[in-house]
Amino acid sequence: GLALVRATRDYWHPPVLIDAIVVPKTFEEQGYTSQALTDRVVDEINDEIDQVRRDAQSPHFLGVWSHQHYLMMADNTKPVVAATKTDSFDFKIPEVGLSFREVVDSIEAYIGVQPRHVSGEIMIAPDATPSVSSTPPLVIAIRVTPTIGDQGPRWSNVFNCGPEAAIKRLAEQVLRLVDPDEAPYILAVAHRHRGIEHLSQSDYDEAIKDYTEELSLCATLAPDLAAYFKQASYYGRAGAYFLKPDYERAIDDYNEVINASPEARAYNNRGN
Repeated sequence: GLALVRATRDYWHPPVLIDAIVVPKTFEEQGYTSQALTDRVVDEINDEIDQVRRDAQSPHFLGVWSHQHYLMMADNTKPVVAATKTDSFDFKIPEVGLSFREVVDSIEAYIGVQPRHVSGEIMIAPDATPSVSSTPPLVIAIRVTPTIGDQGPRWSNVFNCGPEAAIKRLAEQVLRLVDPDEAPYILAVAHRHRGIEHLSQSDYDEAIKDYTEELSLCATLAPDLAAYFKQASYYGRAGAYFLKPDYERAIDDYNEVINASPEARAYNNRGN
């Protein structure tokens, strides 16, 4: 019965298996081997999904009807695991002489469950000029194995970043490819929390980037949630501009907060 429950869950929400991501030699020299980086990408994705569930306890969401809808979508997000990892929940079933995982695999093969594989590669951009910089231009590419009759989504872009930033880029794009409906909300939450973290570390430029990313995602959210995230991101970015300091841009963002939902706190901060 338990094996059937697991197989049914996988049928409706096919797991996503991330194959070992190919990395350049410069990454390996810094300890970011192919498997280590892949594991970090998986952890990053699952952390972002868990953050949505933690935010469900926030009083800010009370009365926001579609929050429960998006929370449900987060719960329905496909399980993401590294392809090389074995199922930690496994045991021997004496009656059939098979392990729990083997029984689940047999049922899934019978009902046609097809996990989607994600493959990725990070390489130094071909036209990159020799440099001693630790952040050379990188080509980050991802491909999701196709389902029947589908060519499978692909994504590729060039960034000037190191391993940690590459991990976040990979996690974000994997989410966008395998769960395009849920990804905008999950990523908006992720960027908001990164912005808060960067602010606490006095890294104002990075905080501004994250709040700006959060703003760009608002257009894809349900109207009530878009209003909430827009107000929160403008307020957070205004604080980062104020502390940088860039008062003109801070005032512009506080004005946006006031236009969205007039409140004393924004007026007070704009006056300061």
